[in-house]
Amino acid sequence: MQSDPSALFQKNLNDDVTKIGLAPGLLLFERFRTVRFLGRGGMGMVWLAKDERTGRDVAMKFMPDIVAGNATALQDMRRETRNGMKLSHQNVVTMFGIVEENESAAIIMEFVNGKNMDVMRRNQPGQVFEAAQIEPYVLQLLDALEYAHEVANIVHRDIKPANLMVDDHDVMKVADFGIARNLKDSVSRISMKFNGAGALAYMSPQQMMGENPTPSDDIYAIGATLYELITGRPPFHTGDIATQLESRVPARMSERRQEFGIRGAPIPEAWETVVAACLEKQLTDRPAGIEAIRQGLRGQKFKRGSGQTTSRRSALSKKGTGLAFAGGTSMAKLVAAAAILISGYGWHLASQQPPVIGPPGVSPPIPTVDLETCRKNVADFKNTAPEEFTSARARKFIWDEVIKTIKSKAVAGDPAWEAVISDAQQQANKAGDEEYAEAATAKLVYSRLFENFSTAKTKATRPDLNASGKMQAWEGFLKELKLADIKTDYIKAHLGLESEAKLEVSKCQSMMISETAATYAIGTAVIEVEKMSDWNAAEKKEIIKRVQTELKKTGTYSGPVDGEQGPLFHDALVAWQKRQQMPASARIDDHVITRLGVDATRPQQVVATNRPSSGGGGGGKSNGGGYSGVAARPASSGIPENIIRWAGAAGALGNARAAWGR
Repeated sequence: MQSDPSALFQKNLNDDVTKIGLAPGLLLFERFRTVRFLGRGGMGMVWLAKDERTGRDVAMKFMPDIVAGNATALQDMRRETRNGMKLSHQNVVTMFGIVEENESAAIIMEFVNGKNMDVMRRNQPGQVFEAAQIEPYVLQLLDALEYAHEVANIVHRDIKPANLMVDDHDVMKVADFGIARNLKDSVSRISMKFNGAGALAYMSPQQMMGENPTPSDDIYAIGATLYELITGRPPFHTGDIATQLESRVPARMSERRQEFGIRGAPIPEAWETVVAACLEKQLTDRPAGIEAIRQGLRGQKFKRGSGQTTSRRSALSKKGTGLAFAGGTSMAKLVAAAAILISGYGWHLASQQPPVIGPPGVSPPIPTVDLETCRKNVADFKNTAPEEFTSARARKFIWDEVIKTIKSKAVAGDPAWEAVISDAQQQANKAGDEEYAEAATAKLVYSRLFENFSTAKTKATRPDLNASGKMQAWEGFLKELKLADIKTDYIKAHLGLESEAKLEVSKCQSMMISETAATYAIGTAVIEVEKMSDWNAAEKKEIIKRVQTELKKTGTYSGPVDGEQGPLFHDALVAWQKRQQMPASARIDDHVITRLGVDATRPQQVVATNRPSSGGGGGGKSNGGGYSGVAARPASSGIPENIIRWAGAAGALGNARAAWGR
């Protein structure tokens, strides 16, 4: 009798069984040497390993054999891993790739030396956090998800405390983008068994029903995660969670704390409001996006959802259909908006009136009800605040549509109707004047933005700037773009600039992860100025002395001005370079020479000696006071300097002078 495959899987999962017998010190996939077991998360064992090619520590998430041995499931994991590798953000665990061998597979990720927020919560008094404690982490979580949603177009689908890592520098990093949920889905599909009620605790009703993922799923999970961190339990944690998820409204966090007998600081009302909004059943009732949550937590009014119910992928695939107008709205939609506006104000068109029957040859009476209704609604429309429209161009467009409708129903030559049309036309003309002014302003704003974009781009290509300095240039542009609030009814080119700038910020963030200071240089190897490549060691030491002197003036170097490349000088140069937002190379290059204002002219012939000189004698002439270590002393033997260099006699001459002066 064959075993139940789902029961066998459950046993294997509980026993952490894989086809690889894991133990410390094993070399796996011909590259990674295991160090120690880290734990299990997201349906897989996680080990710390050393990448022997790069020398860095990595986390290896081993997939259960039921997934690693299934071609379809493995293909899904490859796709999700590729998506995860697109993410490059300081608050996202970096994904390096997937390795496979003999029906075993593992995902290679950044090793985060720290704890997840589920473990951290359990270590708190009462096993709960206060809002003030987790606020810095929550803001970092929002930054990560805003980047994922808006820049990378990726939804996490498994936000929960266990997937929020905090490293030993107190930086929060989101782990398992798309990986954990995909693993669970694959296991459920293969084993024909839904994997645990715990998975439901953070799912939106839409995700539970299997609808295509949207950012709103992550927004729901944010609410469930904050609820658990503050109350100790997810919103629904016992009983029929699926039914509660669809129909039951969770208690306020303060009420749940009281129910559990937890004492602590009062929960800010803004947090209660935001969490409750995130946990709404309908997409349209949740916060419209990550920025809305951020504003809400600060106590500001925040925007609810836009009503979009299709997946992000479907929405993106429909972009560009229809004639673009009013910030991405099609022309057809604006016509529909005009029709809705007219019907909303109670327009009763002549075609809607019953026919008027009278004696033959007698003209029917003028439909005065239509006239009065049109007059009233034009007056109401005039009083509509301009802020209700995306731009004067949109307002002008709708006024033109209203005028067309009135003209199609007006009685020709009737003064009353002509007055209504004239009134509407004046409003359309006024909107047209404002449209012209707004268009001119938008053009000027875009021109300035483009100049600043070009400036940022130029700055970001400077070789004397490190990744942080380059990123600041791009972030400065993005900040100005946001403040500019340029109207997309007139110009959309800035959206391309914004997209490119965000991509460059992402690249800089990736560079910052790997950018480290150069290793310690020995002797005069610190100098990387091309025109100094043929200088002798003594001349190069003279340049190091000049750099040391200038670094002393900046307050970053406190050691001796001796021309030696010691650890103190190395660290001082790195510190100064970082302060200047330069690559921390610990090397003297053209950029260092320029920024410090160092005299880069070749020193007069200098020689090295280990013996002090106390006076002149023989054929030499003393500098009066002696010197030791690196000697900066002009050649005064009467022999032309070029002859000394040609003969390679500088060292011998120095030794002779030292002997003469004894």
